[in-house]
Amino acid sequence: MIVWLASYPRSGNTFLRTVLHSVYGLPTFSLYDEDPPPEMQRVLGCGGAIGDLPTAHAAPETRYVKTHELPGEDQASAMYIVRDGRDALVSYAHYIHRYDRGELDVGREVMLETLRALIERDEWFGGWGHHVDSWLERPNTMVMKFEQLITAPVETVDCALRAARQVVQRGARAAPTFDELHALVPDFFTRGQVGRWRTEMPPDIENLFWQRHGARMERLGYVRVPPDGAR
Repeated sequence: MIVWLASYPRSGNTFLRTVLHSVYGLPTFSLYDEDPPPEMQRVLGCGGAIGDLPTAHAAPETRYVKTHELPGEDQASAMYIVRDGRDALVSYAHYIHRYDRGELDVGREVMLETLRALIERDEWFGGWGHHVDSWLERPNTMVMKFEQLITAPVETVDCALRAARQVVQRGARAAPTFDELHALVPDFFTRGQVGRWRTEMPPDIENLFWQRHGARMERLGYVRVPPDGAR
């Protein structure tokens, strides 16, 4: 059987996988044919690409599988990670240029154009807001917040596993910290920072984000704090 580890990109999926491996000794898989470096494979307990989905769904053992896609029609349990959309999109804009396009030195205006496109257009995994709506409305989906996952990883994952009816014993190892992961794979695990958008999303783009996605943010419990002189 499959348990989906679902999220919009840059919302904590990889960190969740490191917790499942480090604390519970669980291998994790991916919907994608990825080739992570050896140090990444070690922290993920990486089982590679999941391969044939019907076979994986029918198997007696549980496979925990990463996905960034919109939900399909299967009834498998899912653990869905949400993150403040402003932080997720800022991080994803950097990821697009560094990893998808191989651009290591991008000017601020180019980065802001990408950020605007991520807010306004739905070509990346359906768009942040549609992605959130689709997974939240899906049955058998347990929601966890990135901000809780990085501050209380074991407690947060314990709750999600119980909700998914997964009986899993903790091992002796603790969950890795973002600092430890950054030291091991610095290019991928950057900051794990809450509120990064404050220094990288100017007010006009934040206004655009709230015009398009404000209802989703409120649905998730994210409150917009009016700007002050410190911003």
